[in-house]
Amino acid sequence: MTTDTINEVFETYKDINVGLDIMKRLAGQPVHTLVADTFLAGKGTKELIKRIEHDQDEFDNVMVVSLFAAFERELIDPERA
Repeated sequence: MTTDTINEVFETYKDINVGLDIMKRLAGQPVHTLVADTFLAGKGTKELIKRIEHDQDEFDNVMVVSLFAAFERELIDPERA
């Protein structure tokens, strides 16, 4: 049954969402050494928050599709899921 798959996808969603929330909180903090080699380096606080919020919206959409695909897989072929 895909309940395990659905739960795994949802747990991944929650974990990554926490990471995005942490990134948003760090956007206004002096943590330059943590972000020196990432897309965050050299960006202004407002720009960072806007980008993180956009990424979070896109991630939400991807996770909805992933959860739907796991559910659909269960409906089509419960033995293989």
